Amino acid sequence: GGGQPVWITGHSLGGALAVLAAAVLKFDAGFDGIAGTYTYGQPRMGDEGFCNGFEAVLGDCFFRYVNDHDIVPHAVPEALPHLPLLRLPTLQRFSGHSFFKAPFAEITRLFGDAAGQFKDMAAGETFSHIGQPKMFRADGTLITDQNELDTAWKARETLVGESLMTNL
Repeated sequence: GGGQPVWITGHSLGGALAVLAAAVLKFDAGFDGIAGTYTYGQPRMGDEGFCNGFEAVLGDCFFRYVNDHDIVPHAVPEALPHLPLLRLPTLQRFSGHSFFKAPFAEITRLFGDAAGQFKDMAAGETFSHIGQPKMFRADGTLITDQNELDTAWKARETLVGESLMTNL
């Protein structure tokens, strides 16, 4: 109440939490008083659907500042593989008796579950950037030219992606 504007800000993981706070206030609580959200060194947030929905409603008042050499904004790769899940009910069905004595339907279901998990793992999970990006150069000046920003961002994405793939 009271009509006071709310400003939300956060750094690094706190930047990600600031995005979630803005989303909860707007989408869950129906609060229309968000004057602005500013994040600093925030990692990627959510999938494309979340980011597009957030941008459509709150994008005009959301600004994301990053340092050119900060790894955190690039640390969550755009695509991550799903980790396979061991489903306890599937394992319990076969505990205590020979796999080959299990009913054919159960064996078929087991292989079907495994195939589905491998398909999910191969599809992976995607994360998107959110907010109007603002990048600081190593000397502390702000990149204002969109082409220079796009080039610097792509160079950082490539370096971080190569580093992550090398160290897996």
